[in-house]
Amino acid sequence: MTLRVIPRLLRLAMTDKPTLQVQNISRKAIPAKSETPKPLPPIPTVPITSSTGQTIPLIDIGSQISSKYYRPHRLRENHIPTLLERASKAGLSHIILTGTTHSESVEALETCAAFDGTHSVTLRCTVGIHPHRATSTMTSSYRNTFDAELEKLIMSEKGKKYCVALGECGLDYDRKFSLHQHQKEVFQKQLRLAKKLGKPVFLHNRNAHDDFFTILKPYLPDIKAVAHCHTDPSVQHLKQLLDAGVYIGLTGIICDPREGRFNTEIIKYIPLERLMVETDSPYLFPRNVPKPWGERNCEPCLTSFVVKKIAEVRGDCNEEIVARKTTQVAKAFFGL
Repeated sequence: MTLRVIPRLLRLAMTDKPTLQVQNISRKAIPAKSETPKPLPPIPTVPITSSTGQTIPLIDIGSQISSKYYRPHRLRENHIPTLLERASKAGLSHIILTGTTHSESVEALETCAAFDGTHSVTLRCTVGIHPHRATSTMTSSYRNTFDAELEKLIMSEKGKKYCVALGECGLDYDRKFSLHQHQKEVFQKQLRLAKKLGKPVFLHNRNAHDDFFTILKPYLPDIKAVAHCHTDPSVQHLKQLLDAGVYIGLTGIICDPREGRFNTEIIKYIPLERLMVETDSPYLFPRNVPKPWGERNCEPCLTSFVVKKIAEVRGDCNEEIVARKTTQVAKAFFGL
């Protein structure tokens, strides 16, 4: 008798009371109209202007506008023209897309071919292997020929028109995506290729200064080099690079006031004739952009906020001077 009653009670308990509780919870989970988040304001498109109101052209020397992070569930044909429209409104005359693998370098070349000149923005790119991809490269079937494959890309019809530098290449001992020895081999082969083809190099260095500089220095009399997204806090390391002729690229990371993110004091030691600006978009959103930020990606249209921060930190020149000089330097360096 008891055995028959207990299951029946359990069935009643499971079909009645819990159902009511779930229904109550469901009602509470529905947000009230007043809780609906407000839409974010449009992303800023603030150009640097002269004293007479003239827009000063800017060049973003490092961006990945074809990145998947810009286009979840969207086609690049839809989002890239919109990005370029905002960039144009913010005064961008040129954007250099970053190649980080063979396939992504191909995509960068194709993006340039498809969208160069859209909204009057000139697109160019780099071709190369990022240090994070060194081990995957050196353990693949292309380990002995990857440099030859890069050369084919650079010397292709699209490469001759759109590729302005070799890279992103270098060393990264901060994140453990590739073995150090593999990174060194891939870096050295790309430097040799840059020398052979007479191309500048677009460099990456994280927590690897000694090895990075030792490998790079012998090539510097023959090739031009820019330290992309320079974040090394050491003034001594910076001076070593500058003395060897290396140019410096600064990104939105310089606008991050959080402790340990960037040593803004180094900006004062970089001569304007060696300085270029970039966004490294979709990463490194400049934190001097007016809030609210929301969950936004960085874009080339925010290059002006990097310029503003440089002028603020230096104190010896205004935004117009920084904009004019960095654009002049980038044109000369990349042959734009």
